[in-house]
Amino acid sequence: LDRVHESHREAVLAWRAATADPARYGASAHWDALGLDRLLIQLPLDSLTADDLPPTVRRLLEAPSGEKLARTLEAYLDNGADAQLTARVLVIHRSTLYYRLGRIHEIVQSDLSDGLVRRELHTGLRVAALARLRAA
Repeated sequence: LDRVHESHREAVLAWRAATADPARYGASAHWDALGLDRLLIQLPLDSLTADDLPPTVRRLLEAPSGEKLARTLEAYLDNGADAQLTARVLVIHRSTLYYRLGRIHEIVQSDLSDGLVRRELHTGLRVAALARLRAA
């Protein structure tokens, strides 16, 4: 009983993550499985706008086919920048993936081989998803 308050808080935040991203979590999420979302879900997501996102993420999401490119980039980053694995996961040819990564590079105007850029894009896309600033 001495942890009831903490358990309730974790359950509420896990529920918030599940409702913010049902595609990832389904109907329910477990606190221990949230990873970085444990931190991100505590941000004031309801008050965030597209203007709060990093410029690189805003440019990508505002571009024609931006959401498709964002999903491609997110998959690429989720898979540790492994092009072969990402192409398999997305069920596309590797040359299609390279074409899309080239388009992303042009749009975000940043070097995708730079770890800081990748972190900004990956985290920014995740925050945009949790804040429902991305198309479903």
